[in-house]
Formats: sequence, C-alpha cells, structure tokens
Amino acid sequence: MSLENLLKTRQLEPHETNATMIQSLVASVGLDSARMQLLDTFRVKRNAVSYSGQDMDMASVKACIAAGEDLLHHVQQWLAENRPDLLS
Repeated sequence: MSLENLLKTRQLEPHETNATMIQSLVASVGLDSARMQLLDTFRVKRNAVSYSGQDMDMASVKACIAAGEDLLHHVQQWLAENRPDLLS
C-alpha cells in the first residue's frame, strides 16, 4: 500500500507519517530496533524544537548527524547486498 493510500485509509497526522517511515526501516532494510528508536527520539526532539522555536543543543545536533550518516551507510550496504540493481 502506498503512503498516500495509507494516509487516506488511516487518516494519519503528519507526525505519525514520520514515525511510520522510521519504523518501517526495521522491516524494509533490516535496521535494528535500537537504531530505529534512536532515530525516532531525534524525530520527537526535532518536532518539539520546531513547535517551541528553541534551538537544539549542539550535542544532539552532532549525534543526529552521526546517526544519519550511520543510516546512510546501512542503507547503502543493504542495497549493495540485496538490490545492487538499484545502484546502477
């Protein structure tokens, strides 16, 4: 089911869409649940910062960038092993 259809059938709020996408990484690219939970923590923190208008602390920014780089590496490795045709 496409994300658009999922949004129509479940009437997801925008913040739920992001959570669903992050949670789908466990099944789609084999991300372990601890990394998924870390990414979801950053998502929640970003939402809170967006609503409050405050800046995010530098330690969280650096940790989020590191987690993003780790996710990129994980997905690239998964693609190379499982779907090399998508890398051509």
